Amino acid sequence: MFTTSERETCELQIQSELGYNFNINNFNEAYADMLLFYALRYYSQNAFTDLHNGVEDCFEATRPQDVATIRSELENSLYSVVRVGPKLDLDWSIATAAANLDPRAVLSTEESSLFCTSTRLNFYEGIMETTITPTRAVVSQPVISDEIQLERINAVLNTNFGTMESYFNHFETEAKKYWLRQSVDPIASFETIYNNRQELYVAEGFTGPDLFRLVEQMDIFKETSDQMIREIPSVYCSSQISKIMIALMMLMAVVV
Repeated sequence: MFTTSERETCELQIQSELGYNFNINNFNEAYADMLLFYALRYYSQNAFTDLHNGVEDCFEATRPQDVATIRSELENSLYSVVRVGPKLDLDWSIATAAANLDPRAVLSTEESSLFCTSTRLNFYEGIMETTITPTRAVVSQPVISDEIQLERINAVLNTNFGTMESYFNHFETEAKKYWLRQSVDPIASFETIYNNRQELYVAEGFTGPDLFRLVEQMDIFKETSDQMIREIPSVYCSSQISKIMIALMMLMAVVV
């Protein structure tokens, strides 16, 4: 068992390798799912590289005497998986619905059924929870009215947001479209918001170190997202699927 300090160290080490939030308490469940996806030929072997490196870094920092053993166990767990012959044609709508958190992305039936859609949404949430969301929670909130913030934001983007909630929801919706490779808002897409990130944070009233931290975390979110989006088609979801097969959820429960 890990101590609290060791657990925190390990989460930071793994997060550093993955680029997104990872709860070590759920490691066994998450790793079992990954092995299942690998067995079903949705994940390639490269999908395990960063996680394995993160786990080794974790033990290097907390229990260096166990690194060789852990490395061997991870390799054996992967190499012992017997992969199916052809890719199974499965429907992932349940997994996609679970991953599609508020504000929800608008998805077609075909998009909802794809393993790649649920994978992209899960990675999106993980990276958002590592970068922008926690930073917004700790910076000092500007002491200016919503009306002034909205007036400034609308002036930067040439938009007409009526509430700050609608602006924040729009940002997340457009960020999900960016991840899902969907058609974007022609006026205020994610890339438009990103390109005006500093001006928009200033419009909200942020200054000094808080402004720097928010801009920095937006940069990290964008850079990490672009890297993951490039890797996803070949590493995490090489198959496009469309037929309903809810029994997969039962299979996953048995494996876990």
